[in-house]
Amino acid sequence: MPTAPTYEYAKDLYALAINIQRTKNYPYALRLFEGVVETGETFYMAFALVGISQCYANLGLRNLETATLKRVTQLTKQQQLLLNPGWLAFCYQRSGDLKEATTIHREVLKLMPRDQESLAALAEIDLLIGNLDEAETFAREVQQYSVPRYQILGRMIRAFALAVRGRHDEAAIELSWVAEFLISSGSIPVGTWDYSDLQPLIAKTGTNSETFQLLTDALQGKIALAEFTSAWVKIMPSPRQLKVQP
Repeated sequence: MPTAPTYEYAKDLYALAINIQRTKNYPYALRLFEGVVETGETFYMAFALVGISQCYANLGLRNLETATLKRVTQLTKQQQLLLNPGWLAFCYQRSGDLKEATTIHREVLKLMPRDQESLAALAEIDLLIGNLDEAETFAREVQQYSVPRYQILGRMIRAFALAVRGRHDEAAIELSWVAEFLISSGSIPVGTWDYSDLQPLIAKTGTNSETFQLLTDALQGKIALAEFTSAWVKIMPSPRQLKVQP
């Protein structure tokens, strides 16, 4: 008669899955992570779902990644306490529960009022639900950080908010800053934001929609910087060199 999986078995299986994931053999890693989930072991089950979502993300399988994030929201509260709250909030956001995502981020900000990830996430969420004033307020704060990804994100969210309001000239100024930042720095900042949730808003940006699409494609690595620069020059023939500022 087969014995029930033990904590030690789940632990060893999880360690093997992590090592295989590092080799980028994602199909094999997925099988192992799912094996951990099937054990029902409370501790490692939560982290195995993190690994599964990462594998699907690396494979570019957004639908399967999103389905996995939804599985995370269905874990017990005890299991969810094991996870990074910012990432847990992202799981709820991607699953469509923006209210719960907001609650988690606000709990983080009670302890760390200037937490960059939570401020940035709230700026995005407010933009998604149409709280444009709040989105702009958070975006202005986010763009004050010296880290390039936050400077860019703050200006992108503010540009979206301005464009949705019909203030297209002001939005274009923010977009130009981002474009010239990328060109002058010669690279896309490491660890840039996932702009995919903002994709549906591009249709609402009027005359700037082409620019929004071009920038979000570049920031998500869908096009190379050289390709972006070539396309940008056609929009703005003489881009000025921009001094990087906080």
